[in-house]
Amino acid sequence: MSSSSSATPPAGKTATNGSSSSPPESDAKTEDEFAHLMEMFEDEVNHLQTAKNKALHKRFAGKDNNDPNYQADRLTSKVFSSAYEVLLLDPTEEHTDKEIQKQYRRLSLLVHPDKCSHPKAAEAFQVLAKALKDINDPNYNDKYKEVIIPHAKKRVLKRRKKENVERMRDGKDPLDLEGEDFNNDVMNECEKILEKEKEDEEYANNTAQANDERLHTGAKRVAEERLQANRAKRRWEHGRDARAMGWRMFETNIRTKRFHDMSSHNIEREREHRAERDGRAEGGDTSPDVEEVSDWATREFPTHNLNPHVATQVPSIPTLDTFAITERQEALLIEKLPLETTAADVIELMSRVTREDISEDDVLLMRSSLGRFTGRCAVVNRLVTAERLQAVLPRDVYCRPLDAHDISLFVEQAERFHNLSTDLRRLAMACEGEVDRVVTLTGLPRTYGRGEVQEILKEHADVEVDPWDIVFRFQRKGHQSDTVYVLCKSVKDSVRVMEKVQEVAVPKRRAYGEVFGCAFVWASRQAIFVPSTGDEMDIALTKKSGPDSR
Repeated sequence: MSSSSSATPPAGKTATNGSSSSPPESDAKTEDEFAHLMEMFEDEVNHLQTAKNKALHKRFAGKDNNDPNYQADRLTSKVFSSAYEVLLLDPTEEHTDKEIQKQYRRLSLLVHPDKCSHPKAAEAFQVLAKALKDINDPNYNDKYKEVIIPHAKKRVLKRRKKENVERMRDGKDPLDLEGEDFNNDVMNECEKILEKEKEDEEYANNTAQANDERLHTGAKRVAEERLQANRAKRRWEHGRDARAMGWRMFETNIRTKRFHDMSSHNIEREREHRAERDGRAEGGDTSPDVEEVSDWATREFPTHNLNPHVATQVPSIPTLDTFAITERQEALLIEKLPLETTAADVIELMSRVTREDISEDDVLLMRSSLGRFTGRCAVVNRLVTAERLQAVLPRDVYCRPLDAHDISLFVEQAERFHNLSTDLRRLAMACEGEVDRVVTLTGLPRTYGRGEVQEILKEHADVEVDPWDIVFRFQRKGHQSDTVYVLCKSVKDSVRVMEKVQEVAVPKRRAYGEVFGCAFVWASRQAIFVPSTGDEMDIALTKKSGPDSR
């Protein structure tokens, strides 16, 4: 019994010792598990950051980012539209200032000019510095994150949803609406948006520059025209002494023997010889026929200088800088005469200012095709001045001198006015159904004839027309209008005239160059031919009707 009692305590002691050693072992196990969990968490965080950086590097670089030469080439090979792309940062993610500075330092150390031997290292370093400045700018950052990225996400999301519907119909996997692939697509869309903004800005700048150049060119052209006008004015003023000297020499001539030889007797004898030479007899038919105009058209009006002391002679085209109109006078033009005036009345007016014998052959009355007088006439006389004749003319009637060129224009106008109705009918019939062959020119000076119109079309449009296919419009009193109808040889020629003759500058008096300024000629299609019964054509010229409306 003693033995059993002695064995019991050790057993109890053993049990007590075993229960007292269990708690320390469980606490150590708990600490090890917690440390292992923390280590796993840190590894996961590091793994996520590494995956994020790798994704960024894969998205923006695609090569070794630690290569200085590669980074220098990447930064200088193109113009970046995003500062995030320069620093290899994802704009869809939030980045702290510390992360941005760390990324900038890493890239700037690679391309620093002192450490990188690349020839464009300095330029690459400047690109990085500008990108850092843009990212730190609140306005740039807000625009990119609040405007561009949301707009790009909206576009990509809408496009992918539409594509997913079609992919589901085809049994394909849908596209991700978030994640790395979605963000890459958003970045591509951001680049497109920035590129479009850049193109729009370049277009606006180019347009503004083109407008500035056009305004500058227009101002330069106006200044050049003003300069040319001032030069022409100075040339005219410099020629004043020469013109005055010519007038003084003319006054000297009228006191010489030559003036006394030019008596009325000698003038009459010269007229008789001229009548014999032209095959005409005095006292011929004075009926209002076109032959009267043709007779004047065949007259010889000398253009040589009356001054025998001047060795040079006046060219066929007079020059205002050398010879005054009084020296070139061959006839007088009288306008606004009463409509009942006859050639005898004009001769009676001339007899008041000169003892020279004036015959009806020396008077050309401008008449219509019905023989009605228009109030305009020309009288051959080289001695009576316009001022002297004006003193004996009725009120509201005026006159001016004509040189050989002016006489040819007046004779042509008288002939064309007399044949106006016939020419219009002939022009309409000659179209042969191709009305587009007729071109209307407007803005022509009233001193122009068929020859001048021919020269304009040949010079500016390289189109040749028959002079008889050029028909001028006239006003009621026989004054030539600024409108002329031209029948081209083909529709192609008329189209070329329409294209080339638009605001073409022409001298107001072509025979004298640009001394009298210029006018602007336009080509259009305004002629309307209305066919009536048979082969006749009625041409409406004015609102009024009757014979006087021609």
